[in-house]
Amino acid sequence: MFALRALAILAFAASLTVGRAEAEPLENCLKAEAAYQAGNQDLEIELYTRCIAEDGPSGARLAIAHNNRGVARLALGDPDGAIADYDTALSLDPDYAVAYANRGMAYLAKGAFAQALRDYGAAIERDPAYAPAYADRCWLFAYMGYGDRAVADCDASLRLSPDDPAALDSRAFAYWILEDRERARRDVELARRLDPARPTWQERFVEFEKRFSVGYPTVAASVQSAERRQTESDPAPPLEPTARLANPH
Repeated sequence: MFALRALAILAFAASLTVGRAEAEPLENCLKAEAAYQAGNQDLEIELYTRCIAEDGPSGARLAIAHNNRGVARLALGDPDGAIADYDTALSLDPDYAVAYANRGMAYLAKGAFAQALRDYGAAIERDPAYAPAYADRCWLFAYMGYGDRAVADCDASLRLSPDDPAALDSRAFAYWILEDRERARRDVELARRLDPARPTWQERFVEFEKRFSVGYPTVAASVQSAERRQTESDPAPPLEPTARLANPH
């Protein structure tokens, strides 16, 4: 699953170029980035919390800090905490496409598929060149059983980022849903050539069978139910995709 963080290291480290006095207020933010690189999400959350409370970042930097803490929270299985951080990031920067996409993944983790699609859409509207978002939504559409919509999103992602193995795997799943096994196999094999650590076609085939036979009917029913609840309580337009985002591996 992609949980894209924005160019946080560059954003925070940029202040180092103007002297130590500028760097000191961001000390906890920089340490949080080191914790992220080390894969220590607990420490990363603690340090971003200190950064937000003590270091005084503002504007885009504060939005990035909340986004990145949300990514760490989601990685630790706390989608509600992640959503709270993404909400704050978006209140600070309403055009923050990455935060919309990340919040979409947090909603996906909760099984809130309608909200996930809306956030993926909002992300793509704000940054139509954001390739991973299309790939994410491709995966979700395929998981919901909407093969044609999924292929269209993955095609868009791969036009923007032709060598993305995650998008190829997502499109393979979409082709599998459409019962086009040959195209599915080609995409899996191409993804594996780009990233040899990825599963073989035989392994993917078993995975796809499991997703469809166990996951898909439940997911489809949940999505239909979620869409009904949303339209009954919220006059927002229906979930028809235009040019929008997504990707959960």
